[in-house]
Amino acid sequence: LSKEELIGFFVARHEELERLTEGLRREAKAQPQHHLVVGARGMGKTTLLNRLRYAIEDDEELASRCFGLAFPEEQYNVVCLADFWLNCVDALADGLESAGRLELLDGLDEEIARVQALPQKDERGRRALKLLCGLSDRLERRLVLLVDNVDLVLDRIDKEQWALREVLSSEARIQLVGATSAPLESYYRHDKAFYDFFRVHHLEGLDDEETLTVLRRMAEETG
Repeated sequence: LSKEELIGFFVARHEELERLTEGLRREAKAQPQHHLVVGARGMGKTTLLNRLRYAIEDDEELASRCFGLAFPEEQYNVVCLADFWLNCVDALADGLESAGRLELLDGLDEEIARVQALPQKDERGRRALKLLCGLSDRLERRLVLLVDNVDLVLDRIDKEQWALREVLSSEARIQLVGATSAPLESYYRHDKAFYDFFRVHHLEGLDDEETLTVLRRMAEETG
């Protein structure tokens, strides 16, 4: 869907969207709180993350402080934390291109290639994160990582989850808003890295009136 189509079809999750945008707005000047959207498949998690990205773009206050990064729904190329940070750099590059901030892309491909060529994954991860934060400084925006199926990413970097938590706990330039349809073992087990770490937003099923409202809006938008 185009931006206009997605906004037009977005009907049923306005309360959840408002809670998330209010949270981002409230946290914009402080150390960020990280958020987790939880709901069964088909509940609208992906659409909510995309709608949040557009809400950040269209809100003058938020857009002056935050920049939302969109990712593929499933990041199959993530094997280690370095891969995730490089995906963030790629997502930011796509966003900068779409926003017309081409001056920030000068030399970026070469810098990414140099990072990818590093043999040690820890050094790749450190350099990729430094590159990401440097772009955040040049953009003068906090980077909001809108990560769908975040459980798959965390599973793939299982041995580096504590390292990711350390970065998210200390790095004010990065904020994570993830979505998952599976309970995160690392969230509900007290010995895991992300125990009691996220502010959780549960998506429940639609009631009859909400369902009819969605259908009416779809009928109107499609003619």
